[in-house]
Amino acid sequence: VQALRAHTVILDVTGIQMVDIQAAHLLLNGTRSLQLIGARSIISGVNPELAQHLVHSGVALESLTTVQNLQAAITSALQKRR
Repeated sequence: VQALRAHTVILDVTGIQMVDIQAAHLLLNGTRSLQLIGARSIISGVNPELAQHLVHSGVALESLTTVQNLQAAITSALQKRR
């Protein structure tokens, strides 16, 4: 992120059906770390089953930006850059 001076990182989780609590925490901590170095995170491709599992895992998800698919993530990233 720093070497490329990236302003946005897209994490595409399309195809992931389930994550354990540890993986959910890693995802959240990764987005927080990116925020601390000045990059915004967008998570794309969260399906209903994964969303439900994340909610029930107890991980605080309020700070996550999610979109339906990769195309929406790219659009969002480009809009924020302007």
